[in-house]
Amino acid sequence: MKLLIFTVLALFVMFGAGSASAQSAEMSGSDISKYAYDATSEFVLKLNQDVAVTDDIIMRFSNVTSDSRCPSDVTCIWQGEIRIQIDVKKGNTAFESIVLGTDDEIPIFGKYFIKLLKVEPYPQSTHQIHQDEYVTTLAITKINKVLSPLQQFKSGISIDKIQCKESLQLVIRASDDSPACVKPETKAKLIERGWAY
Repeated sequence: MKLLIFTVLALFVMFGAGSASAQSAEMSGSDISKYAYDATSEFVLKLNQDVAVTDDIIMRFSNVTSDSRCPSDVTCIWQGEIRIQIDVKKGNTAFESIVLGTDDEIPIFGKYFIKLLKVEPYPQSTHQIHQDEYVTTLAITKINKVLSPLQQFKSGISIDKIQCKESLQLVIRASDDSPACVKPETKAKLIERGWAY
């Protein structure tokens, strides 16, 4: 009897581990695991409305820059798109503008992704939408892992806003103005040698 229980337990552990490793392999191939997301917060904004999306980040829906979506009562070859302007600021800094299209996902301040989920109302051929009618639904997602300085830079974050992991400091490579994060003692040596500033 003991042998039977032991065999059943061993099979359970083997199949459980196999299932877990298969799930892990499946997740590692997805975009989501690449950035190790925290929970996502969704929120709705009217035009020119401000909202504190985290303790230190304020966001404002400031403009619809274009709306070429196909009206719901018309058949179109192309569904069209909408693009909106969001102004974002962290702490006491000035607002920075970001233009988002539907399903765009853009990193902000090196620690969050902002994504445009939808914009209402949806166009109809019989009604011209006025700017003050627009309402947008956005999502902000915290990234557990800080993106590399180069990833932050390539995503559109200005060099002075690039964040380094704790205990590292930002330097700019002199030859091509690309950012890097290094230890404080390394930073001094690189600047002394003219490799960075």
